[in-house]
Amino acid sequence: MSSDTTSAQRPPESKTEAEALIPQLQFERVLNQDQNGRRINLLGKIADKPALLTLERASLPSSPEHLTALLSSLGEVTNLGANDIYRWYLSSTRRLSVATPSDQGSADLKINLIYPCTPKHIAKYSSQRIRYVTETPEIYRTHIRPYIIHQRTSGRLDWIVNILEGRTEQEDVILRSDWAAVGDRSELAGFLLLPDLNWDRKTVTGLHLLALVQRTDIWSLRDLRKKHVPWLRRLKEKVIHAAATAARVDEDEIKCYVHYHPTYYHFHVHVVHVMLEPEGGTQSVGKAWELGGLIAWLESMEVYALLSLVVERYYLTTFGGSFTENFYGLKREKVLSVRGGEIRRTQLAVPDEVRQRLRLQGADVWKNLLVLVGIPWLKRKLDESYDVHIAPSASLLMGGGGGPQYLDGDALPVNATLKQRFLWYYKWFLRHVYPSVNAAYYFSILAFSLAYMFDKTKYASPFLWMVQTRVRRMGDADYRAIDAASDAAKKTAAAAAAGAGRPGQGLAGLFHPRTLYPRLLSSTRLFLPASIFALKFLEWWHQSDFSRQLSRKATEGLELPPPVVSGMDLAKPVPKTDNGEKSRPAPNSALKRDPPISSTSYLPILTVPPPTSSDMCPICLHPISNPAACQTGYVYDYKCIFQTTGTENLMPGSPVQIKSTTMSALDNAKDSATSVDVLAQKVDDNKSQKTKERPERKVLSAVLWFLQDQWYLIGMGIVILIASQVQVPLSQQDVKQVTVSYLTVSIIFFIAGCTIPTRTLLENYAKWKHHLFIQAQCFLLVSALAFAVVSLTATNRHFLDAWLLIGLIFNGCQPTAMASNVLFTRQSHGNATLTVVETTIGNLIGPFVTPLLIRMYLSCNAWYTQVIPPQTGGYGGLYRRVFLQFGLSIYLPMAVGQLVRCFFPKTVQKVFVDWKLSKLGSLSLLALLWQTFDHAFATGAFGAVKGSNLIFIVFITIANYSLWLVISVLLSRLWLDRKDTVAVAMCAPAKTLALGMPLSFVVFVNISALDEAKIQIPMLLFQVLQMAMASLSTLGFRRWVDAGEQRPANGDVEGRAGSGVQGEAHPTFSPQVVVPVEKTAEK
Repeated sequence: MSSDTTSAQRPPESKTEAEALIPQLQFERVLNQDQNGRRINLLGKIADKPALLTLERASLPSSPEHLTALLSSLGEVTNLGANDIYRWYLSSTRRLSVATPSDQGSADLKINLIYPCTPKHIAKYSSQRIRYVTETPEIYRTHIRPYIIHQRTSGRLDWIVNILEGRTEQEDVILRSDWAAVGDRSELAGFLLLPDLNWDRKTVTGLHLLALVQRTDIWSLRDLRKKHVPWLRRLKEKVIHAAATAARVDEDEIKCYVHYHPTYYHFHVHVVHVMLEPEGGTQSVGKAWELGGLIAWLESMEVYALLSLVVERYYLTTFGGSFTENFYGLKREKVLSVRGGEIRRTQLAVPDEVRQRLRLQGADVWKNLLVLVGIPWLKRKLDESYDVHIAPSASLLMGGGGGPQYLDGDALPVNATLKQRFLWYYKWFLRHVYPSVNAAYYFSILAFSLAYMFDKTKYASPFLWMVQTRVRRMGDADYRAIDAASDAAKKTAAAAAAGAGRPGQGLAGLFHPRTLYPRLLSSTRLFLPASIFALKFLEWWHQSDFSRQLSRKATEGLELPPPVVSGMDLAKPVPKTDNGEKSRPAPNSALKRDPPISSTSYLPILTVPPPTSSDMCPICLHPISNPAACQTGYVYDYKCIFQTTGTENLMPGSPVQIKSTTMSALDNAKDSATSVDVLAQKVDDNKSQKTKERPERKVLSAVLWFLQDQWYLIGMGIVILIASQVQVPLSQQDVKQVTVSYLTVSIIFFIAGCTIPTRTLLENYAKWKHHLFIQAQCFLLVSALAFAVVSLTATNRHFLDAWLLIGLIFNGCQPTAMASNVLFTRQSHGNATLTVVETTIGNLIGPFVTPLLIRMYLSCNAWYTQVIPPQTGGYGGLYRRVFLQFGLSIYLPMAVGQLVRCFFPKTVQKVFVDWKLSKLGSLSLLALLWQTFDHAFATGAFGAVKGSNLIFIVFITIANYSLWLVISVLLSRLWLDRKDTVAVAMCAPAKTLALGMPLSFVVFVNISALDEAKIQIPMLLFQVLQMAMASLSTLGFRRWVDAGEQRPANGDVEGRAGSGVQGEAHPTFSPQVVVPVEKTAEK
């Protein structure tokens, strides 16, 4: 041991000697200083020996007395810069006697000032207790996502929009990089690079920049997907290059990371110097995600590789080729070990035997799976490892920025563990061997491709040569073998579904893995190509000029409403007078408030305070009983707006006068808004007059109100009574069935096309989550429940008629009802717009989905399906009949109705609203109901069925409807508000008669009239019971929705932050509590 080392390790003899060493230090030079100026390393000498001294600022005092004295002693405050409400200073608490070359040399304090600050700043800089929480998808969906939406819709990101659109802070922008749109998006995909507010813009090692992306579809890293990887790679490359150029540093001195959760929910990347010391945990684990690691994480697709392995194995074993090859009519086969590999004469003579000899066996299938899935997965993993471990050091060595000493960190330790040894050898392989292997990989593919192109080899790639397999076109023998294998698989599945002949085992057999697994995989032949086609169609649609013109035309009439001042209190309900009337507010009461002044036109922005509920009339501030819409789009209570415009000709809260002739009083909001046959809500009589009526007048009024409100149920009873007493002769049943079916269904859907607003459909067709949620319940889940009930009931062959069991399945596969759903939704104060859209979608896709479901459930080969005679034409004949029936009675009338509404809107308004001829839809539905009951009574179907069977059907119908009504409400309450929940509850369990009755004649052919009537009996009973139960449920739903609307605004937030159609509904159903901003003349 040297003497220098020994003296350095010898401690001072006493405390006094140790304290005397510091003044003896002779300063030579500064070794290092952190970017914040809190720590500095000095080199000097003590007694001619080198000494290293580290100075670090002590903590500031926390007592109020010391802090008050500290603030009062600040001197020589120097302003470094400012940005918005953020300012930076240098100051000193005492003056040094030594002169310094600059003002900043004497400063011993760096000051950051936020003025004026907000409560969020106070909470951010206060002492907080931090916890580490693993965010699950459920937490994100129920808590985080609504919070992000609230932050974005409340205007918290307006300052970012101003920067991106070039209105503010443009002098701070270091780089604006714009490049072409990404995918099907028309917006730019570039970014803006500007300094972070916490950077002093001088210290290079303290570099901190922000890259604000121009895309608005990505809010945080939760929205990133694998498809964003190319965009992220390009973003990272451009950001690092721009930051390194601006700061004049090397690119390997820059790192990029993304915060989660970020301070604001617009995707941005933090670009910092590698020597930047983190403050407040901004770069801690769980907060910062390195951009390169994030890209690698998105590219890891082991799940995709596993699914590819499953799908490709099925296609290789079943069809002899991969999924893509089978789509193009290709196959894989072994290569014969004969000269030339061809036996052409034998193939012509015995093609089946040759195919059986050359088809892929078990070992051949796994070899081809290695080529299809294993080698691409291994290649991607090696590429990722090379980019992570080797590429940075390789670029540094090639650029002359370092030497071999840079690789010392990868040296094998002396006592290395097994994992360290493996990693060292793995990196050695990547560094020295893999570049050559990678070059040979691509060169061999190129060589085999050229040789295959010029017919010099039988193998399209070197990997096919390794496994001795080649790709050929499929022949007749291949197609015959595939058809035979498919028929055998169907028979096996049918035997499994039938439970080896035991009745009642159809449901278990249908979902048995041996049956379900092949069906799911075979469905990919249609599902995957259809998905690819749909994806390409959507890409074309969003890029086409036609889509832009259609979207522009759909929204050109929409105007942004004037703002509601956030600082104004909620309007208080107007009290009622002693006689029960609503008291009128003072004239022009909204004008008496002090309105805000526009910063551009310096004119007052006239607003009204928001009511406590979105369903309140802006005039009387009471719930709207009869909506009435002005041509300006605002919705009021009809009584209030009629009295106001009739006496003053003035819109409440607005200086703009409007003539009475511009008002369109919607007495019947049901007929004007949407649908087919909706019962009108009459205007309530004046409450003061009701109190003066005599008791017998009240009873008479109640009876008349009941007759008007429940006329449809009364009409159903009348037509059933008529059908049971008088029937059309059997010889004329076919003519009656064709005439009534075509005529009534055409009238129903023509009226639907005339009365459904096109804008409503365009605004709501993109809400795919709502459509999927409702249509999946109506078609899939309800039909599965009906099939389960039928499977359990079929355990006793002598209990229920086979045609009734088929009728229960048939009714369960029907789409939701149209007219009655809208009627009951409005009576329940639910979201009628959502009901209209969902019923329209269900009835449009029903003719295609329902026959497919029926065929699927009836293919289980249960005993009750044996009564069905062979159906001619297969699926092609079935859908040919469907198109002939419903193309003329549904699609064509609805399209014609939309055209009539588009070209003759005033006539449609007059005919279907003023004259109330939309009731023809309800009358047509009653006629269809009479036709079906008449057919059942004329054929003697009710007499041919046991009474116990009818009672059981009634019981099971009530149970099914009630059960699914409860299930749909519980599922909807997980993510929808009360109004949307009512709409779902009315749509999910309901079934249509307008579509179901004609479908029964199309799906089942070659059966007798009696059997047709038996199939329709469950549907008829379901219609009657459905109407009665839905009518009863409206009472409870109406009270439930009204109770939620009457809660205080701060106590019940549902309906405002929910995910339903609220806020985007048709103006007839969502009153707008706003008035015009400024007068046109003043503009």
